[in-house]
Amino acid sequence: MIRPGRSLWLDRPSTAGFPRLASDLDCEVLVIGGGMTGTCTAWELATSGVDVVLLEATRIAGGTTGASTAKVTALQATAYSQLVRLVGIERARAYAEVQMLAVEHLATVGERLGAEAWMERCPSWLFAETEEGAEALAAEREAAQKCGLRIDGDQDPALPFPGHGCPVRRRPAADRPRRPVRSARRGRPAARRPRRRGHPGGRAGHR
Repeated sequence: MIRPGRSLWLDRPSTAGFPRLASDLDCEVLVIGGGMTGTCTAWELATSGVDVVLLEATRIAGGTTGASTAKVTALQATAYSQLVRLVGIERARAYAEVQMLAVEHLATVGERLGAEAWMERCPSWLFAETEEGAEALAAEREAAQKCGLRIDGDQDPALPFPGHGCPVRRRPAADRPRRPVRSARRGRPAARRPRRRGHPGGRAGHR
């Protein structure tokens, strides 16, 4: 069901305003890439007191993050049925727990940064286009429930195209991917701030 087209997020004007890297810098940690992962990693490090530099070659949140479907969820295709088969139920449960904690942590970070309404709670549906895929979803629903996810499997998602059984997790989180990145970016100055005990410093710029 992949459809080519333009990103809803990247069509909006960029508000980034960081200097280019014009000279060598010393830092404790260098993070390369200003998407969701890189920016949040740099923010976590900076708020922990680490002197961190974040480098982005082009545009903040302009790559995979900006071209994503903008969802954050612990329900991920057929991940749990595969994990149960490959590494066993205990490790699959541990993976599920980390995924659910990550979603809640991101929501908490958004609230802490004052990211204005960038995350919306909504059900997460999985659907299949074939009978074979529907069987795989049935196995995924069972595995996900065993791993501790709250899954409802008998609801009609009212899809505008033919589809089969849809497990749904009730509390995933969807987001506009550039908003939390911009908020995390605003949480640290563009220029270097002297680092003192209890006052972490961070830097950001373009390569």
